[in-house]
Amino acid sequence: MTKSSLWATTSYGKSNVFVLSLLLLLFWLSFNVDAQEVRFVTEEMSPFQIDEGEKLTGFAVEVVEQIKLKAGIKGRIEVYPWSRAYKMALSRPNTFIFTMVKTPERMTKFKWIGEYYTATDSFYALRSRRDIQIRSIADAKKYIICIPRNDVGEQHLEKMGFSDKSLKRVAFQAQCLGMLYRDRVDLNLFNHHGIENLAKKFDVDPLLFRRVLVVSKAVMGLAASKSTDDILVEKARQALREIKQSKSHQIRINQWFDSEKKNRGPADFSGIKVRPRTTEPE
Repeated sequence: MTKSSLWATTSYGKSNVFVLSLLLLLFWLSFNVDAQEVRFVTEEMSPFQIDEGEKLTGFAVEVVEQIKLKAGIKGRIEVYPWSRAYKMALSRPNTFIFTMVKTPERMTKFKWIGEYYTATDSFYALRSRRDIQIRSIADAKKYIICIPRNDVGEQHLEKMGFSDKSLKRVAFQAQCLGMLYRDRVDLNLFNHHGIENLAKKFDVDPLLFRRVLVVSKAVMGLAASKSTDDILVEKARQALREIKQSKSHQIRINQWFDSEKKNRGPADFSGIKVRPRTTEPE
């Protein structure tokens, strides 16, 4: 065997070893990711996440389930009070959280997957409360406002100088709307579609509430804990990008955010149960 042929054989052998090693590494990484427990945590917030007792539904639930399918990610969806879901996503690896409002502060604490809807957050009051007249944030500070704990709305209001005395903190947005309905608080910070869908769920006429002041735009989407595997994060990002480019995504938006109003008579507005709900892995 000549020197040149020996060199060629050795190089070829080294190349094969390198390729085989790379393939084994990729296989191990893929297997390692698949073997890890993945969780999706959320709160009940109609029309994004709706607890129907036997199943979870809603606009965001549909989007997340499609992300899981496209990305090949197996994991259950668990419903908690927002404060608990938020804390879980802050501290646990391979944990996704939705529907989260995107803010600069949160982007330092989570890995952002992507947005899928933009809403307008406003102060809402009972239509019968004509004594509530608000033209500015300063005016709003005179009233008692209900807000879920650790909600981005709570963070915004604190930054705008709202005192603890003016903020009534609860576990669920449904509790806020219930307290507003029973005239136990003056205002609720929420969005139009949330007010409308949540009211209808409890057989309450959405027209009983009126928007008194627009506060901010809210970019909403999916995020993951800082310790979530980068391979999972990129798979989810790519899946969401593909979903948003599809015609079916716009159809889904139109279906869930139809502004048609149906009159329903007021009834007892009881709070929802504080308990975890899950969907099992596929």
